[in-house]
Amino acid sequence: MSTLDFNAELAAAGANVKSRWGAVRFFIRRYPLGAAGALIMGIFLFAAAFAPWLTVYDPLSTNAAASLAKPGMAHWLGCDFMGRDVYSRIMYGARISLMVSIGSMLLGSGIGVTVGLLSGYLLGWFDRCPTRSSRSRSRWCPMSPA
Repeated sequence: MSTLDFNAELAAAGANVKSRWGAVRFFIRRYPLGAAGALIMGIFLFAAAFAPWLTVYDPLSTNAAASLAKPGMAHWLGCDFMGRDVYSRIMYGARISLMVSIGSMLLGSGIGVTVGLLSGYLLGWFDRCPTRSSRSRSRWCPMSPA
């Protein structure tokens, strides 16, 4: 007759991690695609936050002599038709993309929470308007989120 060692089974599944790094290792082992996405987002956030220190050239300054320059040691990703460094433009563009995404998320969640609270509190006709609106959207386009 054999007995089960539950602590050993839990340790094998990674359920009893004792440190933060152990939890990170468990996450990477358990969800490799999620870990890859988190790594990509971390690089994107790092590049957006430290763009002034990671780039050498101003993303808006033009240089006619470097127009359409090939990638090299001076310009890692080359230059566009106006002689602007592509690497610098991507880094500073990440800052703008990050600000737009955070702003749209805050605006959308603020409107959604407000409408949801009001429809839950007031009921009646105010509750019917968002419900019918989401039902009509899902009727016309089944792939749209509610």
